[in-house]
Amino acid sequence: MKYVGVKKSGRMFMAIIRYPKSLGGHRVWVGTYNSPKLAALAYDQVALQIYGSQAVLNFPLSSDNNNNNYN
Repeated sequence: MKYVGVKKSGRMFMAIIRYPKSLGGHRVWVGTYNSPKLAALAYDQVALQIYGSQAVLNFPLSSDNNNNNYN
């Protein structure tokens, strides 16, 4: 499965996000993780901080899980 904002680097997976053009449009390294799912979860956390309810997420929030993907 391919995740938004996740790239493979050797055996590790990097999470990278781009700020909106209104904030400079630069890329920010979120971190390096052992699995693509962990990198995707980290990406989602930062995406929510930057983009709020407009964030494109790998694991969309629903009223059923109340952000349980991040605990």
